[in-house]
Amino acid sequence: SEGQPDFYVNSPENFQYELFTLGQQLRNTTKNVVILGLSDIDETKMNPCEWSELPNYWERSRVKLFNAKLKQWAESKGYDFVDLYQVTSSDPDFITNKLEDGLHPNDAGHELIANVVFEAIKDKYLK
Repeated sequence: SEGQPDFYVNSPENFQYELFTLGQQLRNTTKNVVILGLSDIDETKMNPCEWSELPNYWERSRVKLFNAKLKQWAESKGYDFVDLYQVTSSDPDFITNKLEDGLHPNDAGHELIANVVFEAIKDKYLK
């Protein structure tokens, strides 16, 4: 997109198009859909990404933007949405102790996410 640095891999417009395509596929597969939001990141390790061979940059503002787009899309389709960004960004321990590399959760991060997802779906889907 115009005005965006080359290191942004995806634009919000392209992301919305990809969600539309995913929605078409999901509609033909199942009516029970739970969409997981994005989790928080450690910008100090992601700007630039320390472990990528390509010049990748991740910023909280863009994670929040894409999470909002994902939430809006999920709700417009009537899908359940688990806002992992809200949970992980409000956990003071998440950035320092629950991320493997600044982006991906470690075992403790996966445990937190699993518990949050379980609580969100247990009454509706696990009867």
